[in-house]
Amino acid sequence: MKRALLLFNPEATSVSRSVRDVIAHALSSELKLEIAETKRRHHATHIARGASHEGFDIIVCLGGDGTLNEVANGMAGSQTALVPLPGGGTNVFARTMGLPNDPIEATSIVLARIVEGTEPRRITLGRVNERIFLCNVGIGFDAAVVQAVERRMRLRRRVGDAYYVFQGLRTFFFAYPRRDPALALDLAGERTAAFHQVVVCNSNPYTYLGTMPLQLCPMAAQERGLDVTAFSSFRTTTVLRVLARAFGSGGHTKFRSVCALHDLDAFTLTATRPALYQVDGDLAGEDSTFTFRSMPDTLSVIA
Repeated sequence: MKRALLLFNPEATSVSRSVRDVIAHALSSELKLEIAETKRRHHATHIARGASHEGFDIIVCLGGDGTLNEVANGMAGSQTALVPLPGGGTNVFARTMGLPNDPIEATSIVLARIVEGTEPRRITLGRVNERIFLCNVGIGFDAAVVQAVERRMRLRRRVGDAYYVFQGLRTFFFAYPRRDPALALDLAGERTAAFHQVVVCNSNPYTYLGTMPLQLCPMAAQERGLDVTAFSSFRTTTVLRVLARAFGSGGHTKFRSVCALHDLDAFTLTATRPALYQVDGDLAGEDSTFTFRSMPDTLSVIA
């Protein structure tokens, strides 16, 4: 039997003791299973790094995208395979990998693949400064929204996606400097114009609103390099047009106010003032220089 660790975040939106027990019972039927619970921020990275070094075959992560990001930072470059079970509110990575948004249903699918002997899929990751990311990094407005949401996480768990929408509107109209672009892209020695918001994606979609995918980088894929979508205008009409296309065809990348770049290996973003940034939906702090790099063939995933 393969040796596996079920790592779960008890504070994640969809995680309860009963759900954890059902999943643990199912996994134990086919795997030599151990269980670990995260206790604090970045604890999942420490646990995952230790499990990888100890030779675990599989780490099953039951949590949201923030917990998955921490796990990926701990096991990147190892031969241990990650199983992402949706335990958060949005679960972008698990859904992007083709799993349903129900953790028990996702467990049954993954367990069947393990029993069948399905080989793990090796995917590309991204890195910003010293932090690895699975899905995306946002610098500017979306990070300010994440900051506002994280101040009231209990309310976000009760209200769901509507709370993100509320904080997005509140931040856009009352708390974000939309007339003072601070970000610039440096690619192969060429410096671009100033931007209000930059999104760097390792996969598509950027996120979900309910069942609707938001495709800010519609061509992004885990088998290629990083995609960038940057906005030089943050007027209300411009943002509405972008959202309408991003929730649909993805044609916003052809707008004059949008800079869209595809399949990049490395680049740098600079800010004229410290800018907030989020990594896989988790507020990472603020900085003035952001060095990005694509990391091919870095993580094994069973999904």
